Amino acid sequence: MNNSSGMSNLMKAGILLVAAIFLTSTIGVTATMQPQQKNSTVRADDILINEGFEGGVVTPPGWTKVVSNPDFTWKIINDYPHSGTYAAQCPRSNNAQDEWLTSPEVDLTYYYAAGIVFWVNTTITGAPGMNVDLVVRGDGIDDIVWSVVSEVDWTTYAWREVSVDLSAYATKIITVSWHYYGEVGKKNFALDDIVFSGTPLTPPPTLQIGEISGGFKATKAINVEIINANNETGDDGINVIWSITAIGNGILKKINVTANGTIPLLEHNGGLEVVQCTGLMGVAMLNITVRADIPDNPRVVPVEKSVDGFLFLLWVFVTE
Repeated sequence: MNNSSGMSNLMKAGILLVAAIFLTSTIGVTATMQPQQKNSTVRADDILINEGFEGGVVTPPGWTKVVSNPDFTWKIINDYPHSGTYAAQCPRSNNAQDEWLTSPEVDLTYYYAAGIVFWVNTTITGAPGMNVDLVVRGDGIDDIVWSVVSEVDWTTYAWREVSVDLSAYATKIITVSWHYYGEVGKKNFALDDIVFSGTPLTPPPTLQIGEISGGFKATKAINVEIINANNETGDDGINVIWSITAIGNGILKKINVTANGTIPLLEHNGGLEVVQCTGLMGVAMLNITVRADIPDNPRVVPVEKSVDGFLFLLWVFVTE
């Protein structure tokens, strides 16, 4: 056998080997959707706060209080809750009090209506010096939206439901506080079963990852279709954040390439854009993972999809 004949046979064997690897890589390709849960919708409205003090502490996680009279400030009680085992109470003192109980921040950015319902046990009889206000605070906001002095019929101790419309604060970020204050002539004030709800502006976008494909030309690209599957939401300046990661064990080197970017949200079934993962070169089996999210909207569920493929020099081969 001469040298030229031996070289020819080696080249043929190499081509057959590459072809065999390619055929193996394109058979049995799998695709999976792996959504990650975020804030979920409850009934027609979102329940943003649901606090019954059943943790047995004041303050609950995320809540704060401001104390002026340490012996007579907001505390936990278990002798007469509205429901469950516990309630919060600010007991009366014959000395000055200025006690605040404040909720965590409530983000109403994506809501057009909001309201709060809570239960109170107190009386205004014989309490000329007692004041309890519900105060809404935020950027440039410091409003009293309810006051116990307006409840002229509360002449005995009993649990009573209070409902306050907070839709004026839609699209804002706010807190709500119960502010108990005054000098002499006050009564105990108990608070329980607080529910703060909001009505969303629109259903959130529903992201899907459509076709993931490669090309039979030297583009070094992985093409991805990202879809907004909710036909009630369109482009209003919202951006989708995407990323592609290609990982593989090559014949000569390992492949680990990541691309990412931002594309605008479009209407129903609009392929947002063809995005590319450049910088790929070599021969390798690939696992390609695509992820899409709208992090500015906490109600959007991120989506993720993985496929297998094959990289041959500058060409990416993918089938789903």
